[in-house]
Amino acid sequence: MLIVVLLQPLAEISGAIFDADDRASLFAAITSGCATLGFDRFVLSCHKADAFQLTLDATMTNLSPDFLRDYDHFHWADVDAIAARVLSGEQAFAWDSSTPRSTDASKKSFIDFLHSCGVSSGVTIPILHEGGTVSMLSLISSADRAFDERTVLFLKILANTTVAKAEMLGLCPAVSKDQAISAHALTEIQVEILKWIAEGKSNLDISTIASLNERSVRYHVSEILKKLGVATRMQAAAIYKANAHLFLRANKMNCA
Repeated sequence: MLIVVLLQPLAEISGAIFDADDRASLFAAITSGCATLGFDRFVLSCHKADAFQLTLDATMTNLSPDFLRDYDHFHWADVDAIAARVLSGEQAFAWDSSTPRSTDASKKSFIDFLHSCGVSSGVTIPILHEGGTVSMLSLISSADRAFDERTVLFLKILANTTVAKAEMLGLCPAVSKDQAISAHALTEIQVEILKWIAEGKSNLDISTIASLNERSVRYHVSEILKKLGVATRMQAAAIYKANAHLFLRANKMNCA
């Protein structure tokens, strides 16, 4: 029953996010989705390198200006346990503002700061990238709530959709808008064939590996070149090698 209850709103919210055609409509879709799921605020950060960037240079957020001003003024990024978990490579996790409990005075003060701002609990989904950067969608609740593993798992779908859309709208300077769009235009089998092309495999090799006839492989190769806007296999391979993480994540989303 929980799966059904979660799937319907998540499908609708993900659809609204993917239909967004500019920054304002994406912000509105995320804000509306948060409210539907019972969250009050969010932070979306794409391809960031440190705790400071995750919050103070977020791609978009509806945290208040006062919160961000105080977070900056008191250097809370230095003791932000949630940001530290994101940067450590941890998987998606639920949290509340009283954990981890610490005897460190600065960390205690940060927890008091969160409480004073009505930050009580939430779910944070990190997405690691090559090169040491990380993207993150953090959904924040003003109430003390418990989130089970299935809820966190389903919210990972929302996070991947949101980050992908931000990339496709050109909101992430580290990622080419055109390449992000291209990555999501390829089908699952085309991503697989592109991977083999990048490894130097011929059409005949790929037909054997992927259990396809050679004519089908030729068709998919033609479609790959068209969708990537290139003329040769070598150019397609170069795009894949430079953006493998985009293609692989798009493939996972298409399979979900």
